[in-house]
Amino acid sequence: MLAKALGVQSMIAVVTKMGTVNWSETRFNHIKSQVGPFLENSCGFPQVTFIPIDSLNNQNIHSKNEGCTWYKSHTLM
Repeated sequence: MLAKALGVQSMIAVVTKMGTVNWSETRFNHIKSQVGPFLENSCGFPQVTFIPIDSLNNQNIHSKNEGCTWYKSHTLM
């Protein structure tokens, strides 16, 4: 809510530690379904981009994670 109050127009939500759940699409979608409506309805961000990463192993940050076949969109950087 603070980000919206400060004038931020778009939001990227990073779901980290995906390596600990073997890049589970089910877990990612569960987190997205729980956090997404809050960011959209309560915080006022009409479109939120969700990106799964594993920062410990530097996966999906600069380059795509080849082991994750279900996520086809952008990396964090």
